[in-house]
Amino acid sequence: DTNFNYKNIISTKNVKQTQDDNGNLYYTTFDSSDLHILGQKIWKYNISIRDNEIYWENKEFKVGSFHMIIDIKVNIYLTSAGGVLILNNKNQYKTMPLVSGMVTDIIYLKNNIYVATFDGFYKYNINTEITEKINLPNNLIVNSIFIDKNENIYLAIYKSINKPISYSVLIIKKGQSEAKPIIGDDFFNINDTMLITEIYSKIYFYS
Repeated sequence: DTNFNYKNIISTKNVKQTQDDNGNLYYTTFDSSDLHILGQKIWKYNISIRDNEIYWENKEFKVGSFHMIIDIKVNIYLTSAGGVLILNNKNQYKTMPLVSGMVTDIIYLKNNIYVATFDGFYKYNINTEITEKINLPNNLIVNSIFIDKNENIYLAIYKSINKPISYSVLIIKKGQSEAKPIIGDDFFNINDTMLITEIYSKIYFYS
């Protein structure tokens, strides 16, 4: 029911957004459906003053992203077909080490950023700035990542015809490092799992 004052917003067709721990909204804008073009700014909607401001800008940089998240240090992570860019509030950016290729999903939990790509599954520590690759059975490709309220990590699996497998979801339980399959019936395992969510303490899988 809040009335937002959206003055100074660029006219756009596509918006990627995320939210910090204080409830402020950050969003990037695109002037085209072509992901290789455009938009040099990330905006912040400040809930205290109910107004927008330019949070990040670099005139030499074109903001284009499939996903956008923000960590507790207010670093912004933009994913693309070539990895992950890390933007800080000094209008600078760098590339996340080790991660390359098409990114399918990214999620933040405490001190770690988890990234799924066509080339593997990765964990980036925001304090050490070190990236490590988490080995998955058969080098599977992950469609999406979900973390439940108990901090268990679920991986929705892309089922390539070149890699026949009998399961569609992996789980990394809190405190563990190994990804193990969730075993279901034939119907559960027949297709890709595209999305995982939690509703009233139950986990739902969408294929």
